[in-house]
Formats: sequence, structure tokens, C-alpha cells
Amino acid sequence: MIADNTRLQGNAAPETPGLTATADCGMEDNSRSFQLFSDQTPTTFTDRLEAAFDEPIEDLFTRLYVVKQMSVPDIRRWFEERFGSVVSERHFYRIMAERGVQLRGHAERKRLSWKQGKMDASMAKSRQTRKRTYLLGSKAEKAIRYLLREALLVLGVKWDVIIGDNLQHILGRYEVDIPVVVVDRSTGAACRFAVEVDNSFTHASPKLKKRDAAKDRALEQSGWRVFRLDGGVKEQDVFAEQVADLVLAIEAHAAEIFINHSFPTNPSQARRATHHLKCVQVEGL
Repeated sequence: MIADNTRLQGNAAPETPGLTATADCGMEDNSRSFQLFSDQTPTTFTDRLEAAFDEPIEDLFTRLYVVKQMSVPDIRRWFEERFGSVVSERHFYRIMAERGVQLRGHAERKRLSWKQGKMDASMAKSRQTRKRTYLLGSKAEKAIRYLLREALLVLGVKWDVIIGDNLQHILGRYEVDIPVVVVDRSTGAACRFAVEVDNSFTHASPKLKKRDAAKDRALEQSGWRVFRLDGGVKEQDVFAEQVADLVLAIEAHAAEIFINHSFPTNPSQARRATHHLKCVQVEGL
């Protein structure tokens, strides 16, 4: 039996550099801990841990979780890297709760993650998303810009058309979601259209409706034609139809203005042309 036991130990998996403990992890003799942990004599996972570290399980988890400020995912990876043992995080939570280790609350976990820099990657991604939204607008706005351009190419309009982004300064305070400027090539005359992309849910409050109406009046009194579209509808075929209607309306208004030379010269001559069209958000554009 002694010879057999020696032979089995000789065939055991050799230690790897990944099992070497760091200086501050509290494992003075990692090779001995690995041997003891790999011994199948203890019947439970906690028994094997206590045998490997020669300390009560509550002291071990207090040292890792409280003193070292490791999270439960950190502890799981720590054991997996050193012992090759795959145990669920839920099991570690249950062990600590049963052994009286005080678990952190949600707010404390977040504060510790901030302190340890674990939120840096997600915050960087969030900043990039906000920056893209600020520079290019929402997905619905980007889709409308794209389809406006495609529809104008199909129609072959005889004017120069500029479809802008939302980085502009209009009337000292307003920002138009999609400004569209149509220029008559022969005369250089231009007319301006403000395409506002709203959401029927987020813009349903009386306060926002009042604000939108004030914005429409200010733009129209300054010579803009305002079109408001609902960007919350989901049907893509309806989206395409309504954007096509928008393009035809812009073309008709531009033709009327250029032919009749009906450019507003003062606020009283500005004609209200706010059209509520429905559009849907097209993914991937």
C-alpha cells in the first residue's frame, strides 16, 4: 500500500507557475497548500480549504474579503488560478453567509469597485457612447439623415441640399436635430428646414410640449420650416414611407419658395408649416 500511494503521488499533476502565491496573499507555502487541497480525504470543499490553509474557514474569507478587500469574483478567480477548482460565486456567498462574514451591500460594492478602478472600462465605453450620441444624435436621427440623402438622390432634385448634424448654434439658444438647407444653384437663394425627431413617450408631458411649441414659433419666425417626427414608432416600412413623405414635402416647399420668391422678411410673414409625421427607428444605420 505504501508503494501504491507513492506511485499515485508521483503521477499527480505537477505544480505550475500559476499556482505560485503572491507575496501579500497570505499563502506562505503554496506547494504544501496545493497538495493538501488536492487530497481527497476531506469530504467537503470547506474542509479541504481548512486543511490546505490550516485556519478556520471564516478567518480565511475574512482575510481575503475584508482585509484584502477582494470581491467574491476575485476570490473565485483566485482559488481557480491556484487550485484549478471551479466553484460558483453563489457557493462562496453561501459559505461566507453561513460562517458569519459580513457581506457588503450594493452601495459599498460600487464604492469599492470605483476605488479599485474596476469601473474604468465601463465608464470609458459609456463616455464614448455619450460622445457619439452628442456628435451624431440618436439612432433614429442617423437613420433619417441617411434615408433623406438616399431619397434626394433618387428624386434627383435640381437644388443643392445640405443635411446637417446637431452641432450648430441657431438663434443663440436652439439646437435643431437635423437642419436641412436647400440652395437654388442659379440664384444662390436658400431656404431652411428644421427636422425635429421626438419620441411620443418622452415628449408627452405638458412642460415639454410647451417648450417644443415655443421652439417651433421662434424657428418659424426666423424663416425656418419645422417638421416634427415621432422617432418611437417601430414599424420599418412605416418609417420609410414617412421619410419619403418628408422628402416630398421639403421638395414641394422649396419649389414654392424658389418659384414664388416667398422668402419671409419679417415675423408676420412667416407661415407655420409644422408637420407631425410618424417614423420608426431603423437599427444599424
